[in-house]
Amino acid sequence: MALLLDLAWEQYGEGALLALGLGYGLGFLVAGEWQWRRQPDETPGGLFIALAVGMVPLIVLVAQRMLGWWEVEPIDSMSLDLTSWARSGRLPAEAITFLAGLLAILRYRFPFILCLPIAAFWMLLMDGIGVYFPDAGVGSLHGWATCAYGALLIVIAWTIDGRTRRDHSFWLYLLGLLGLWGAATLLTLDGELETGLYCLMSVLLMLASVLLQRRAFAVFGGLGLAFYLIDLAERLFKDSLLFPVALSAIGIAAIAVGLLYYRYMTRIEGWLAAHLPGLVKALRPARLRGD
Repeated sequence: MALLLDLAWEQYGEGALLALGLGYGLGFLVAGEWQWRRQPDETPGGLFIALAVGMVPLIVLVAQRMLGWWEVEPIDSMSLDLTSWARSGRLPAEAITFLAGLLAILRYRFPFILCLPIAAFWMLLMDGIGVYFPDAGVGSLHGWATCAYGALLIVIAWTIDGRTRRDHSFWLYLLGLLGLWGAATLLTLDGELETGLYCLMSVLLMLASVLLQRRAFAVFGGLGLAFYLIDLAERLFKDSLLFPVALSAIGIAAIAVGLLYYRYMTRIEGWLAAHLPGLVKALRPARLRGD
């Protein structure tokens, strides 16, 4: 599909690209609706709808280009000037994709569709920062905004965890963790205080995995803790033969902890359920509290 769209644009121009984009989008929508009516809640129908939503930014951008609404041509530019990119028509495309994704998830309730409006809103947020704070570049302001956005997604996921028939929280947790952990990793590994806070965040994520019974927290928390220990070992054993030894020990320890937890996971979670304070139990999602 991508190859056909590229060839159509090169040989026949923007009109052919728009026609193909609309054709693909409508075809995916019709196929998704038909499949959803035959087998509600099944994966094929939901994936077709997700593909239809995924065609929206292409359609909007090409339509703007044909109408002459672009101030620059970002496809032909290697510039990282976010202000110029935002003025180029990305903001309308991202906003419309966000709305289309929300309408799709309200109609079809297929959890994977959530990825599209979540990604569109994140891009809208990043480009919006480029418009209102043009001197921010691609630095810390974007990182902290991504951290906040990721934390917000995690809170939303926790709020609806267990309250929907299908697991809509999974993708919210996953993308929220990706934003929070990814941005924090790029932001904090500089000084002693920052790395210490990063280590604390990683440990809290691993504890949250047990509390919420979501393995994604353990994955990101484990990676964060490993990165912290590698950074610590590099500073302690710089230019020393002990550094590769330390790296090996960290890797073996991470595997051992993971295997031990997996082996005794049921016991650990049972013990926690019996001994957690009431305030902490209240933080567990509805599906674990029996609400």
